[in-house]
Amino acid sequence: MNKAQELWLKIGEWINTTEIWDETFTRWQKNKINIRINREDHHAYINGFQNFAAYTETLKILNSLRVPKTYVTFGQGHKHKINGKTFDKDCVAVVYGDRDEVFRIFDRNFCFEYSEEYWEERKMEFFPRGYIEV
Repeated sequence: MNKAQELWLKIGEWINTTEIWDETFTRWQKNKINIRINREDHHAYINGFQNFAAYTETLKILNSLRVPKTYVTFGQGHKHKINGKTFDKDCVAVVYGDRDEVFRIFDRNFCFEYSEEYWEERKMEFFPRGYIEV
């Protein structure tokens, strides 16, 4: 779940009912309506609505607040230190945002940027430090 989704739910007085053991979803409840938001891709799943229009509107809002991931790789000479994290040739930066956000954060000092649909997991063998969220 991202900050925009969390804020929308808190303003709407939804209650966070996530259990410690649940590593996949963040769970919210209001009256008898349950919302699960996938921690990985931020997609929302809802059950308990009696009114189909309210269900579709809520789902549309939550999924519109979903921020895409962009994967960023770096060349030999590219090194960044952001919030105590080092980004270099040995890792893949995960940016919650689009290409414009990547340029805002790293300027032009990176090698490649890939949207979620074009990133290939098999490339990770070349990045021993793994994924690092910005």
